[in-house]
Amino acid sequence: MATDDTMVDWSLGIVATFDLLANLDGGRKRGIEIPGTIEAVGDVAWDSGGRNHSHHIKLNILGTIGQNFSAERIGDIQTVSSIEAPNTAKLFEAWYQYTFPNESTSVLIGLHDLNTEFYVLERASKLLHSSFGNGPDVTQVKASQFPTTALGAVARIAPSERTYISTGIYDGVPGKPTDKFGTHIHFDKGDGVFFIGEAGFFDITHAIPTKVAIGIWYTTATFEDVAGHTRDDNLGAYMITELPLTTICADGTLGLFLQLGISHTSLNEIGSYFGAGLHWTAPFEGRNEDTLSAGIAHARINAKYRRITGLERRAETAIEVTYTYQLNNWLMLQRDVQIVIDPGSANGIDDAMIAGVRIILEIP
Repeated sequence: MATDDTMVDWSLGIVATFDLLANLDGGRKRGIEIPGTIEAVGDVAWDSGGRNHSHHIKLNILGTIGQNFSAERIGDIQTVSSIEAPNTAKLFEAWYQYTFPNESTSVLIGLHDLNTEFYVLERASKLLHSSFGNGPDVTQVKASQFPTTALGAVARIAPSERTYISTGIYDGVPGKPTDKFGTHIHFDKGDGVFFIGEAGFFDITHAIPTKVAIGIWYTTATFEDVAGHTRDDNLGAYMITELPLTTICADGTLGLFLQLGISHTSLNEIGSYFGAGLHWTAPFEGRNEDTLSAGIAHARINAKYRRITGLERRAETAIEVTYTYQLNNWLMLQRDVQIVIDPGSANGIDDAMIAGVRIILEIP
């Protein structure tokens, strides 16, 4: 929709995602669970009279079901499904973004999922395992991310066409930890703030961009460290990259992604994290929208935490292979297999074998 002075673009869509997951062997207990999400997302964007600055508003209402697969069936700490969450409905995102006339600087304020701006890898996005979004080095500190966001502000600057710097500051404790149901916006004593910054290089000449970025985070939220001491200073850093590889399929694109994260080793359960994987678009002739992805997520347990808790195993490792069938413009099916080695690094829990299917229905 347009006027003489202003161009307005808007969209409204509903997306339903369900994971049918079965623990076939090992872990805590065999069985099936079906975590799912239903999202209603509205976007409105408009420019201002051809003066090269623009506005963007986004609203996302999120419903979640089925939180128990990893906790009850597997016993892992990284979480097998990226959509596992308590049964509830909430306002997940509600933000406004302004882009300055030079088009290289923008600011955003509101309820915001930091994983849409920070720690983002396109080639890892098809994998179901949660560590291929934000790494567990960040998710363990309960920052503003799925399934609960916090009020925050984000600034992004692009010094050149291929570089960017993003910084964000959020309420240090999203929602209300004692009540996981519904929407809660609180600024309680001890919440502190969560800072994050990322700088990177990208090249968009390929179907999926080449990207190299480093990030740091710091939180002043009050928490209990691995030794049981109350602290209000926690920090970490990460590096992410994705790049194209030579493909053996002329019609497809093959790429690699890497993740490396560290956190304050004397404070957190997970001291370091390594993730890597491959993503292949159109692996078979005539299936241009299909994708094949594989990844490994290795979370290393802090030695101090292991001494205190008596854990003998040093790390938890998840291996995943998934194939996505894009059946039409509104339905996608995804077969998935995962192996979790040393779930939770706990003594006496066998490696778990998981098989599943993700179903995504999109109503534009």
